[in-house]
Amino acid sequence: MTSWLMLLAAAAQAAAGTPGAPAAPSPATSDPATPVATAEQPPGPATTTADAALGGFLTLAPKIGLLKASDLDAAVYAGGQVSYQVPAGRHALALGMESGYASAASKGELSDPRLGVGSHAIAGSYSLRERQVTTLVIAAYHHRVATSITLYGELGVGLALHALTVRGQQSEHEETEGSLALRGGAGAEVALGPGGVFVEVAYLWTRVHAVTAQDANFGGLLPMLGYRLAVGF
Repeated sequence: MTSWLMLLAAAAQAAAGTPGAPAAPSPATSDPATPVATAEQPPGPATTTADAALGGFLTLAPKIGLLKASDLDAAVYAGGQVSYQVPAGRHALALGMESGYASAASKGELSDPRLGVGSHAIAGSYSLRERQVTTLVIAAYHHRVATSITLYGELGVGLALHALTVRGQQSEHEETEGSLALRGGAGAEVALGPGGVFVEVAYLWTRVHAVTAQDANFGGLLPMLGYRLAVGF
């Protein structure tokens, strides 16, 4: 009787498994609907608007300055530039056109001893007004030295149209002439809003050979302040 009880206990223990033995892990099944976690990739470098531009973009740059010719008083210069800029990383090349207007004046005294009485020459005052419109083809190089600061240099060549008016005590003479215009300059631009504020210093050379002004350069030092805006790609 005892032997039968021992056999039944051994059979029950075999059916229940060995106590303390860990259960064999079941193989993991992959569910195609369950996303598999992967290591997160680091983000790539950010792409700026200028770097993403295909072929370049158009810019508008109104500006105002002060033109000081050697033979005339300082005159306000008002102009605007339209250019097409092609960026390449921190560098950019631009080609465009600029038109500007300035009106300068000069006054003085004239005397001619041939018209005098005895040893006293007849003296008289005069005033000269010179108005000029310049149209230049501009080539420029831009270099971004910081996130929001760009330095640039430019050269321009074109045509200047001059209108001169000389008034004396009892006479007035008007004359018009066209001449070659050359300009070179450099500036710095700081990003502000959708565009950038820039300060530029240039030198304008435009010589006339008019009867009233003789041989004179009506160009000169030209500091300017303006705002450059990108308007399209």
